[in-house]
Amino acid sequence: MFNNLKSEIENFYTSPADFMFVDGYSGIGKSLFAKQICEDINRVTIVSSAVLTNVPSSGSEKEFIIALLRKMDFNPLRNTTLELENQLLLTLSRYLILVIDESQNLLISNKMMLNHFSLLSRVVDQTNIKVLYIGTLPLQSRIESLNIANINRRSIHYSLIA
Repeated sequence: MFNNLKSEIENFYTSPADFMFVDGYSGIGKSLFAKQICEDINRVTIVSSAVLTNVPSSGSEKEFIIALLRKMDFNPLRNTTLELENQLLLTLSRYLILVIDESQNLLISNKMMLNHFSLLSRVVDQTNIKVLYIGTLPLQSRIESLNIANINRRSIHYSLIA
């Protein structure tokens, strides 16, 4: 099951898609797999090229950005969301892939999803980073219904079946 996913992720690196969504049942090893993918990428590259973070279970994009910057060993010193976003863009420009676990937390509200994907669309457009989402619930139908920043057109969806 994970060998097929690993192959799909390798294809994702060279595909025109910017986002990949992987969903599967709780407890089947998605988070461990995400961690392993990041470790593998970072082991074969000269500098850190992959970063793994979680979607907070509640909170704002500002909190997400601060948590992500801290994951990259960067102490966010600025206060406004715009300043933090600029700091995030500069920091992520060195990375190849951003892996976001617990993506089902985005389903808490439409506003949270809209804000998140608006931010990540700008990040992808300005840095050329790929974004891999891992979660228990499929986001595809909600993304389609909200037509969020054409995310669906720019993404690959993969469901793990145990």
